[in-house]
Amino acid sequence: MAQLAAGEEQRITMHVYRRSDGQPLYLVEGVLTLNMPDHPSVEFHFKPTDRSGASTVTIPPLKGLAAMSVVEYHVCLNLPGDPKVCATESFIYRGE
Repeated sequence: MAQLAAGEEQRITMHVYRRSDGQPLYLVEGVLTLNMPDHPSVEFHFKPTDRSGASTVTIPPLKGLAAMSVVEYHVCLNLPGDPKVCATESFIYRGE
Protein backbone atom coordinates (compact mmCIF):
# COMPACT_ATOMS: atom_id res chain seq x y z
CA MET A 1 0.00 0.00 0.00
CA ALA A 2 1.32 3.46 -0.88
CA GLN A 3 2.39 5.72 1.97
CA LEU A 4 2.29 9.50 2.22
CA ALA A 5 4.44 11.58 4.58
CA ALA A 6 3.31 14.81 6.23
CA GLY A 7 3.55 17.75 3.85
CA GLU A 8 3.59 15.58 0.70
CA GLU A 9 1.13 15.95 -2.15
CA GLN A 10 -0.56 12.81 -3.41
CA ARG A 11 -1.04 12.34 -7.15
CA ILE A 12 -3.73 9.91 -8.28
CA THR A 13 -3.95 8.98 -11.95
CA MET A 14 -6.93 7.25 -13.52
CA HIS A 15 -6.45 5.22 -16.70
CA VAL A 16 -9.58 4.52 -18.76
CA TYR A 17 -9.66 1.78 -21.39
CA ARG A 18 -12.50 0.33 -23.43
CA ARG A 19 -13.29 -3.12 -22.06
CA SER A 20 -13.98 -4.70 -25.48
CA ASP A 21 -10.62 -3.98 -27.10
CA GLY A 22 -8.36 -2.33 -24.50
CA GLN A 23 -8.13 0.96 -26.40
CA PRO A 24 -7.69 4.14 -24.31
CA LEU A 25 -10.78 6.32 -23.96
CA TYR A 26 -10.30 10.02 -24.73
CA LEU A 27 -12.12 12.90 -22.99
CA VAL A 28 -13.60 10.87 -20.10
CA GLU A 29 -14.05 12.78 -16.85
CA GLY A 30 -14.14 11.36 -13.34
CA VAL A 31 -14.69 12.26 -9.71
CA LEU A 32 -12.38 11.27 -6.86
CA THR A 33 -13.88 11.13 -3.36
CA LEU A 34 -11.33 11.14 -0.55
CA ASN A 35 -12.47 9.55 2.73
CA MET A 36 -10.33 10.30 5.78
CA PRO A 37 -10.90 9.15 9.36
CA ASP A 38 -12.80 11.75 11.45
CA HIS A 39 -13.02 14.19 8.51
CA PRO A 40 -15.77 14.94 6.00
CA SER A 41 -15.36 13.48 2.51
CA VAL A 42 -13.67 15.71 -0.06
CA GLU A 43 -14.25 15.59 -3.84
CA PHE A 44 -11.78 16.33 -6.62
CA HIS A 45 -12.59 16.36 -10.32
CA PHE A 46 -10.39 14.79 -12.98
CA LYS A 47 -9.89 16.77 -16.17
CA PRO A 48 -10.91 14.87 -19.32
CA THR A 49 -8.54 12.02 -20.13
CA ASP A 50 -5.81 12.58 -22.71
CA ARG A 51 -5.35 10.47 -25.83
CA SER A 52 -3.61 7.78 -23.76
CA GLY A 53 -6.73 7.49 -21.53
CA ALA A 54 -5.08 9.09 -18.48
CA SER A 55 -5.88 12.00 -16.19
CA THR A 56 -4.26 12.98 -12.88
CA VAL A 57 -5.52 14.78 -9.77
CA THR A 58 -3.07 16.29 -7.29
CA ILE A 59 -4.27 16.26 -3.68
CA PRO A 60 -2.67 18.98 -1.54
CA PRO A 61 -0.87 17.98 1.67
CA LEU A 62 -3.27 16.48 4.20
CA LYS A 63 -3.66 18.11 7.59
CA GLY A 64 -5.14 17.06 10.91
CA LEU A 65 -4.82 13.29 10.39
CA ALA A 66 -3.38 10.91 12.94
CA ALA A 67 -0.19 9.13 11.96
CA MET A 68 -0.74 5.81 10.20
CA SER A 69 -4.30 6.71 9.15
CA VAL A 70 -5.71 4.76 6.22
CA VAL A 71 -7.12 7.13 3.61
CA GLU A 72 -9.58 5.54 1.20
CA TYR A 73 -10.40 7.06 -2.17
CA HIS A 74 -13.15 6.24 -4.60
CA VAL A 75 -12.99 7.12 -8.32
CA CYS A 76 -16.13 7.11 -10.47
CA LEU A 77 -16.23 7.83 -14.18
CA ASN A 78 -18.69 10.33 -15.58
CA LEU A 79 -20.19 7.99 -18.16
CA PRO A 80 -23.84 7.42 -19.07
CA GLY A 81 -25.50 4.25 -17.90
CA ASP A 82 -26.02 2.27 -14.79
CA PRO A 83 -24.32 0.93 -12.78
CA LYS A 84 -21.60 3.55 -12.44
CA VAL A 85 -18.04 2.52 -13.23
CA CYS A 86 -16.04 3.02 -10.01
CA ALA A 87 -12.91 1.78 -8.25
CA THR A 88 -11.77 2.05 -4.63
CA GLU A 89 -8.18 2.13 -3.35
CA SER A 90 -6.36 3.45 -0.30
CA PHE A 91 -3.05 4.74 0.99
CA ILE A 92 -1.50 5.26 4.42
CA TYR A 93 -0.84 8.71 5.83
CA ARG A 94 2.38 8.23 7.79
CA GLY A 95 2.30 11.64 9.47
CA GLU A 96 5.43 13.28 10.79
